[in-house]
Amino acid sequence: MSSVQLLVPCVGDLALLERQLRSMVAQRDPAWTATVVAGSAAADDAGPLVERLGDDRITHVPWDGTVGIGATWSRALGLASATLLVLAHDDDELLPGYVGCVRAAAAAAPEATLIVPRAATVDRDGCSAPGLVDRVKDRIAPPQRGLCVERGQRALVRLMIGQWIVCPAVAYRRDLLGDRRFSTELEQALDLDLFARLVLDGAAIASVPDTVYRYRRHTSSQTARTTADGVRFREEAEVHRRVAVAADERGWWAAAVIARARPTSRVHEALVATQALRQRRRTRAQIRRNGAE
Repeated sequence: MSSVQLLVPCVGDLALLERQLRSMVAQRDPAWTATVVAGSAAADDAGPLVERLGDDRITHVPWDGTVGIGATWSRALGLASATLLVLAHDDDELLPGYVGCVRAAAAAAPEATLIVPRAATVDRDGCSAPGLVDRVKDRIAPPQRGLCVERGQRALVRLMIGQWIVCPAVAYRRDLLGDRRFSTELEQALDLDLFARLVLDGAAIASVPDTVYRYRRHTSSQTARTTADGVRFREEAEVHRRVAVAADERGWWAAAVIARARPTSRVHEALVATQALRQRRRTRAQIRRNGAE
């Protein structure tokens, strides 16, 4: 079976990075290598950490001045040489069966560009922390009845209903991915953008029911920031608009309609706006109470 290269773009949180790297060392299947790709000057400090771990399978690539998440992710993909590539976030963790799971799925579905296992959501301390977003993703994802391979309009419709794929849990087949890379214009919806472009180009997605990745959701993450300031939703709207146009050109009318509707993205945006309004009201009420005391 194919070997796995774990690419870890890093921006400098060395405590969480160490937990991620130790989760790689703990893999039951040893057919992997890991490359920590510095995405900032601060992340160059990961070099001594890699040396201290003392595992020859883990290397560190210094920062080269690349700026932006899309450019850093694409740089990492460009450094890859293995058959299966994983862009694992520096603040997440792999469960011990991750490598074995994606290798087995890739062998069973050689036509799939993306191998997508399930992910458990945890907080900064590693405690289980599934939220509404995670429950919705589970409902949109293919049924958990073994390996499921989808492509074409069916795969695109599912993706346009909602971005159900946990991006850092994905393994990419390098030869089928080719030179396609993440957008350098986007901050948050760049995974949705790439996955949609791949499907429009004919890529197949193989989903696996096994939960083998731990996705860390915390207030200092990129996702939390872009959700709070609305960047996420503006980008998602633009990606859906582009996909709708491309789907129309292919005669994929169902996908075009769903892309324009962007149902879960709109609902999520409304929920975040409602929560923000409630928080502002609570803050004003607290200020009035404090003033009256």
